[in-house]
Amino acid sequence: MNGTIHHLFILSLLSFFVFNTSANCDYNTNCTCDGGRPQGQYCDVDFYGLDSDCIYDYIYECNPQGEPCDYGSRQSCTDCGCLKCPC
Repeated sequence: MNGTIHHLFILSLLSFFVFNTSANCDYNTNCTCDGGRPQGQYCDVDFYGLDSDCIYDYIYECNPQGEPCDYGSRQSCTDCGCLKCPC
């Protein structure tokens, strides 16, 4: 019984940290998507020159209707222009 309670406690702590430290996507962004890209996350370098309201080292997610949200800055966007380095 004590082993089960211990495991449930560890699982609940793990769940707390996973769900509360995940990045939130902010839909109150001025950056726009063209709507022609597949749903996914992109560094702003993918939009560079298309929309001056996009921030260079931010991650944006576009849905098929062209509605964006942003996750904030990511070092890999600054370092190599991709979600993960090397590209």
